[in-house]
Amino acid sequence: MKFSFTSTKFLSLLTLLLLSMCLSSNINGQAGTSGVRGTVTDQNGAAVAGATVTLINPDTGFNRSTVTTDDGAFNFPGIPPSTYKLEVEAANFKKVVNSNVQALVDLPITV
Repeated sequence: MKFSFTSTKFLSLLTLLLLSMCLSSNINGQAGTSGVRGTVTDQNGAAVAGATVTLINPDTGFNRSTVTTDDGAFNFPGIPPSTYKLEVEAANFKKVVNSNVQALVDLPITV
């Protein structure tokens, strides 16, 4: 079988293209993470320390809980981007639920 110079160039280019496709890493559209943070306050604006804050993704079952600091702050870093439900419970207060907390890729939200 006889190859011409053009055929050899084409086969070399094709081989190089296939090799580069095999060695390239996966590309994910939403590979980043997000975060949800905020402060729990009462009706007068005073911080609520020791409140339990739970972040829930109803679609996947993912959930994470934390307790607010002395200044009422909470933070959920490094979570998958999604729409979450946020529940806050504290002694002597009604339970508060926010069902539309949207954590976007690489853009933490403050609530």
